[in-house]
Amino acid sequence: MPTSNASTDAFAAGLLLWFENHAAQGLFTTDCALNIRTWNRWLATATGLAADEVIGRSILDVMPSLVERGLDAHYREALGARRRSSRTPCIATCCRARSPTAR
Repeated sequence: MPTSNASTDAFAAGLLLWFENHAAQGLFTTDCALNIRTWNRWLATATGLAADEVIGRSILDVMPSLVERGLDAHYREALGARRRSSRTPCIATCCRARSPTAR
């Protein structure tokens, strides 16, 4: 049984686009190497960093406070797991309105 089809992919892409442009909190995605793939408008406003400045860069370089707070290990655990990590919800909320250079 296929896990993806064109209509599912189109729906997912549309949903992600909506979140990128209209979410009332920060949303970004990374690849498995933690390089930023998407960066929504809310994050651009809150951090002062436009999407074209951060896409392709490591989230750990853009937001060094993640390493300082020990959250990088949670990202790696979630990305390396074949199943959902118990810490995954933490990942979705770790970058609230905090500046990437805030200490």
